[in-house]
Amino acid sequence: MIKNVINNVFILKDGLEPNLEAIQFNEPLIQFIPISLDDIKTINTTNLDKIKEHNLFIVRIDQLDEDKKKKFMNFFINSFNFSFPYILFLTNSPLTIEEEENIIKMDSFYYILPEKIEKHYSSYFKLFVKAIFEKLHYIGRINSYIIDAFQTIVNAQIIEDQRNEILNLNQELTKLSKTDYLTNVLNRRAFFDALESERKRTLREHWRIHESNTTISESAEPLQKKLTILHKPHGCFFDHYGNYCCIILDIDHFKYINDTYGHLKGDEVLKELGKILNSKEIFRENDTIARYGGEEFVIMLPETNIFHAKIPAERLRKQIKNLDFTSDDGKTFRVTISIGISEFRISDTTNEDIINRADQALYFAKENGRDQVIVYEDIMND
Repeated sequence: MIKNVINNVFILKDGLEPNLEAIQFNEPLIQFIPISLDDIKTINTTNLDKIKEHNLFIVRIDQLDEDKKKKFMNFFINSFNFSFPYILFLTNSPLTIEEEENIIKMDSFYYILPEKIEKHYSSYFKLFVKAIFEKLHYIGRINSYIIDAFQTIVNAQIIEDQRNEILNLNQELTKLSKTDYLTNVLNRRAFFDALESERKRTLREHWRIHESNTTISESAEPLQKKLTILHKPHGCFFDHYGNYCCIILDIDHFKYINDTYGHLKGDEVLKELGKILNSKEIFRENDTIARYGGEEFVIMLPETNIFHAKIPAERLRKQIKNLDFTSDDGKTFRVTISIGISEFRISDTTNEDIINRADQALYFAKENGRDQVIVYEDIMND
């Protein structure tokens, strides 16, 4: 027997009275409990060992039909919370095919009794019962290992699922904190974070080029000579290297739209503009687009000079101009936008410098007829 493991043996006395004494167990690790179908409900459950490893029920096979077996099993399952009570059937007849299959499936055990149980035969029977407990213990341990291993896998999967759920929620919260709820583009704060990262990256590129350009004197500004080339659309790699541009656009006469067609229609215009900007049909995947405030939007184009920044700006202006909006009374109206553009300068000390120049270009566009794209460097050169 397995040490320190208590096992309960319930034996149904019905039909076994003459042989009951011969098969009775008197061992510390086996608790012998004779019962009968008549007094089955009078068993004192408090005397049963609650930390038992297994429970075996011994009955004569001819004393337990299906109805009695069901009643017998249900009582012990409900009374003692046994997940599966094992049964050792005693019989005087050879086993049937069905009974042999039950043994293979571990549903039941069978022991063929002689007509009279002698003393030495009683020892064999007790050894057989002990062997059953050994087998149950071994199977129980295997099942326990399997269940524990499976539970470990399940717990690991639960933890992984919870971790992924938390990551997804955090990503969603981060996205919500950076996104304008109406237009679904970035908000102003997120834009300036991206602009600061681009400014630092561009400054690093400037210094890398400066270190490799031996024709520039030590006292010269980094890329001073190179910057004069970058304004020209040569179409080569260095046209854009070390550059980025900012575009600010504003919907013309937006107050009139709100006053005439209602604020909901004004919101519809803003949503449509945000949808076009987000579609990436005009701007690139790595361009940063945000709502700057009210009816103003701002766009940062990495590694782009003024000449090439003006191309998507003009394309956007024309596409917006050709959009049709419908008022609540069925009338069609259109909107236009004014756009200002400026380019990064090595002398910029803050992100506001390039924004202010683009804003001045936007103001110039509005003051001089609207519905146009103005480059800050062009009006300053003029």
